[in-house]
Amino acid sequence: MDVSDIAGNVSDDDKARIKGAILARNPEGSFAAWIAERLKLVKVETIQDDNAPSKSIYRVVHEIEACDEMDNGGGSVHGGCIAHLGSICSSSTFLLDSRWTGVQMTATLDVVYHSPIRSGDLVRIVSTSVAFGGRVATSRFEVWNRTRNALAASGLQVKRRPPNKSNL
Repeated sequence: MDVSDIAGNVSDDDKARIKGAILARNPEGSFAAWIAERLKLVKVETIQDDNAPSKSIYRVVHEIEACDEMDNGGGSVHGGCIAHLGSICSSSTFLLDSRWTGVQMTATLDVVYHSPIRSGDLVRIVSTSVAFGGRVATSRFEVWNRTRNALAASGLQVKRRPPNKSNL
């Protein structure tokens, strides 16, 4: 898998794992798989946390062009589509922590909508890890309308490990 066009300070293997995971977790025929196919991985980086020097922060940046299929009927991208973009993109930060590479499920997904995105606008999703624990992990995301230089949405996703079969 070619990752030469992806910026960032992580290994090419990490970049390839994230790029491949978006498609693997959204296979053809699954909900909005076409969105995953159109997402472009732009940057993957590890940043030192100023508040906790022993902790790394993971940042992953994706871009996609908004299209008519994302429209809510009112001329802008549907809020559910924005939430979906935030969810699948912020999940990428979990792949950089070795404790969180397995199966995960969303515990909460909170999204605040700030401004509209229209068909044809370039959308940038910036996802940043917040915390990784034994049972839950948290990532925040910002959805930017790069065409209009405006924050369109921001959110927080908490993931957890799925219950084992004995708890179902």
